[in-house]
Amino acid sequence: MSTDEKLDAPPGLHRRVWIGIVVLLCVIAPSSVRAVYAVDACTGDCDANGAVTIDEIIIGVTIALEDAPLARCPVFDQDGSGTVEINELIAGISNALNGCVTLPTPTPAPGAVARAVAGRAAIVADAMTVVPNVVGGILNGILFMPTPAPAAPRACAAGGSAKQMGSFPNYALTLTGCQVVTADGTVTLDGTATLNVNSFATHLTATFQNSTGLEVRRATANMVGTITSSLTGKCLFLTVTFGVSSGTLSIKRPAGPDVDVTFQNTTLTLNNITFNAGCLPVKYRLTIDGLAGLLASEAAPSPLDFTGVTIDGDSSATPGMFELNGSISSPCFGGAIHVTSATPLTIASNEFCPRAGTLRVNVAADASRITYRSDTSVEIDDDDNGTIDQTAPSCLAPPLLMCLG
Repeated sequence: MSTDEKLDAPPGLHRRVWIGIVVLLCVIAPSSVRAVYAVDACTGDCDANGAVTIDEIIIGVTIALEDAPLARCPVFDQDGSGTVEINELIAGISNALNGCVTLPTPTPAPGAVARAVAGRAAIVADAMTVVPNVVGGILNGILFMPTPAPAAPRACAAGGSAKQMGSFPNYALTLTGCQVVTADGTVTLDGTATLNVNSFATHLTATFQNSTGLEVRRATANMVGTITSSLTGKCLFLTVTFGVSSGTLSIKRPAGPDVDVTFQNTTLTLNNITFNAGCLPVKYRLTIDGLAGLLASEAAPSPLDFTGVTIDGDSSATPGMFELNGSISSPCFGGAIHVTSATPLTIASNEFCPRAGTLRVNVAADASRITYRSDTSVEIDDDDNGTIDQTAPSCLAPPLLMCLG
């Protein structure tokens, strides 16, 4: 049987039982797996470190059982079906037993890399704006609260309520329709957050509305991990670092696309913060280090490894402006790239694609340039020589959401 064949559960046999049998057989009969399921791609290598671990196999099983999103480990989905099938689990187990096979690959053309980067850079910049808004919601639950905290919920400044249990530095917060004013409307937060001396957990939904009250974006942040911070001033945080051991940001818009960003031992540092009157960060630097998975509607799953990637954001006016700089490694790019904002990206809260801004993408000694236009179209200069070699009608055009290969 070839690795291209899809194995379906036998009729009448529950999928969970079938997956359990497959995993058991692969554990007790590894020689059979070695003989039949040697594969070229490293299926199951969630963190792209060249090896598949038992923990990664377990992640694959939970995705196959639909108990976890594919964004937890997109590399399991080798056929791009949006699910993890039995044959893909077996390929992952084979790689765990035998090691990943690394095949020599040609150096990708700079223009092809830039094409794969153009859509994902816009998605990352947009998705990560949720992080400072989550921080603002937590601060609204902590700050503006009488001391000692009342037993009943108290009103948030712009609407809704917040209930706090505990006292510094250990808080449990419940936010119900708690509104914070933004430059072009409001963000309303619902859910819970806990903060302890060095750990945190958030289960928050942020609903973004424009100045007319129309919902333009809804984001859910479910994250756990460690927290360190420098405390000062009215709005408490000077710098805050989240060591996200696991978590997901899910973003939905009325006009799409839906985006999931998953974190696995990812560090998010927020500093250089300017707060508005409601203690919402409106100017900031967000630094990302470590692993994340990116899954967007109609886009190929993208495992990403960030190294010192910074997003300098300014949402004090509309549209928001962002600068993206740093190194990202991904199979979707054919390896490591370095991206630099030549001019800031401008993204309105009710839109997904930038309407201005330029990114320079470096692959080894080669460079390309991506330009976002006012009509949301994208132009790519393959070798940064001033000549446009590729165009797309928007940052969400299918060619910009495909991986190399």
